Amino acid sequence: MFYSDPPYVLIAASLLTAAVCCYSFYKTLVGTLQDWSKRRSSRLLVLLQGSRLKVPLLGITLGATGFLSGSLLFFSMPPSFAYSFSALIAGVSVTLVWIQLRTLLRRLESGGVKALKLEELGLGEIPLPGFIGDDSN
Repeated sequence: MFYSDPPYVLIAASLLTAAVCCYSFYKTLVGTLQDWSKRRSSRLLVLLQGSRLKVPLLGITLGATGFLSGSLLFFSMPPSFAYSFSALIAGVSVTLVWIQLRTLLRRLESGGVKALKLEELGLGEIPLPGFIGDDSN
């Protein structure tokens, strides 16, 4: 049996799985976007919304679920809570990332790089109270 108490094998294997899938996700995304910038073919962006990115993203999700559940088990949480909580957190996170990625790909397809407006993705003009440069006082 591969289970140990605490679950070091689960934590290490899940972390390795997530890291390998992250690298695959990154390489696929960057490679396809570089091809798109040369050819401007909307077919390439549609392919990104298919299994080319979903499979590595699923691996990242499974790796994150395993890592989180192993970490919770390490701190003596009940297994049913650890696995269900980890699956919920990883599932919600991957869903939000996928929605954001699809939104960015649609913007990229409709208007090119200029349509992204990268300043909208940062904090930009949002005043943060109590920080230097805050003129709201």
